[in-house]
Amino acid sequence: MTPPDLSIIGEINGETTRQIVDVLRRSKGQPVHIEINSGGGYAFEGIASFNAIRKHRQVTCTVTGLAASAAGTIAIGCAKIRMYRNSMMMHHFTRSLTFGGAAEHRHEADLLEKLDDQYVQLVAEVTGHPDARIRSWLEEETWLTPQEAVDLNFADEIIESDHADFAPVAKSQRELLSKFRHVPTDIKAIVEGMAQPDLNIQPAKMA
Repeated sequence: MTPPDLSIIGEINGETTRQIVDVLRRSKGQPVHIEINSGGGYAFEGIASFNAIRKHRQVTCTVTGLAASAAGTIAIGCAKIRMYRNSMMMHHFTRSLTFGGAAEHRHEADLLEKLDDQYVQLVAEVTGHPDARIRSWLEEETWLTPQEAVDLNFADEIIESDHADFAPVAKSQRELLSKFRHVPTDIKAIVEGMAQPDLNIQPAKMA
């Protein structure tokens, strides 16, 4: 396997999208290899990156540790998705924090429902599963081992290795990971073992 053209580590944000688009443009239509170890970030940046990658058509993704939330969105946009034996992938419905009165909360809930419907269609496009099944997975915050991801059409290949590393993403995104409901024991142990929380993460819609 060729070395990665881009390594995505940490929060998915506008800079992530910019880096992906730049790499794709510089490739001039040639194959691109992206590595991912991220707990997610901004929903629309994940979707924008997904669309750019799908348009390019020749992107291989390797999940080196974790591809969760918006990072999982980016991963499944790739033409070929590889996961280390001890890596994981997670998908869930969008989430956000809202400040204001009842009208503001209702407006935000309506937006989240629209985003959720679009995300169901996005996952269906990649995996071929029925909408109802996908909706159930996303509502439950589904964490996938590499074998589960392959079996369910979220990934294509498992890489035999014993050194995939969750630590960089756990250290940089403790607050982000704390928002998830079903973080696996391996990742939670790393997060809880860190000394001080990273307070620089801003509230964001997650996908």
